[in-house]
Amino acid sequence: MGSESLASENHQSASDELRELLSGRKFKELGGVNRLGRLLAKKSRIAYSPEASSEDEIKDIVQRAERFAAWAEITGAALKIGGWSDD
Repeated sequence: MGSESLASENHQSASDELRELLSGRKFKELGGVNRLGRLLAKKSRIAYSPEASSEDEIKDIVQRAERFAAWAEITGAALKIGGWSDD
């Protein structure tokens, strides 16, 4: 499912492309794609903002990342993507 068209400088487009790829495979559980988009938006704000992030914000990001990772594991196994298993 990898894509050569995503540049490292344009992470935000990753969620759009993932949505498109999953839709092409008729996969309907796209909640994780939304989570990825929100995580990438937060990543960009943290990376480029002069303001420090609060402890609560960091805890929220970690929780969202864990939820995304769980969704990605389930999705990868369901779609039988190489490197994932349903163990």
